[in-house]
Amino acid sequence: AHGVATPQPGHVEHDADAVWWADVVAVVRDILANPGVTADRISALCCSGIGPCVLPVRGGRPLRPAILYGVDTRAQRQIDELNDRVGRAAIRAHAGNDLSSQSAGPKIAWLRDEEPEVYRRADMFVTTQTYVVGRLTDEWVIDHGTAAYFHPLYDLANRRWNLEGCSGIVEAARLPRLGWPGEVAGLVTRQAAAETGLAFGMPVLVGSADAPAEALSAGVLEDNDAMLMYG
Repeated sequence: AHGVATPQPGHVEHDADAVWWADVVAVVRDILANPGVTADRISALCCSGIGPCVLPVRGGRPLRPAILYGVDTRAQRQIDELNDRVGRAAIRAHAGNDLSSQSAGPKIAWLRDEEPEVYRRADMFVTTQTYVVGRLTDEWVIDHGTAAYFHPLYDLANRRWNLEGCSGIVEAARLPRLGWPGEVAGLVTRQAAAETGLAFGMPVLVGSADAPAEALSAGVLEDNDAMLMYG
């Protein structure tokens, strides 16, 4: 169990190391403490995470607490500015959604406007599972499903980053590479193995946000399947 930080009204944050990474280390070590479970018997690891979140990192380490998903409403001014500049219809056609507090793009723009030094220093803006995979493997990747909520930066029709019409938010080079949840993102590094107890070189998958993983676990796989989520 853990809570959130609310430093100002509308701001909802997590310490990525104290919550995300520490949780993964604790859960993995708890699993490995079970009788008969050893690191060499684990074939691979895949993590889901809350999202879309925005965490600026430099050299793989956080520059500030992570800005959480739709519960964080700080970027309304940036949403309004993007709607005025790009157009609601153009954003919807490009990203498949209207901008809202669930959109990660305006939150990156908020960092540009309100914390310019953090924004300048960041070499990448990542979400929850991207950070965990990065700590495990030194590979920085985001699944297409979560990337699609980085509107208006993701081109839904062509399944790629596309900053056309929304320049000035962030460069594509500072966004994670794209992958699918079941693909191998990378292998556990020696440092991550020492911290977690996992085997060095074990495959780590790209992973996904929480809701798709929950749907999969509930058997929601085909048209007309349904799931009721209580947040």
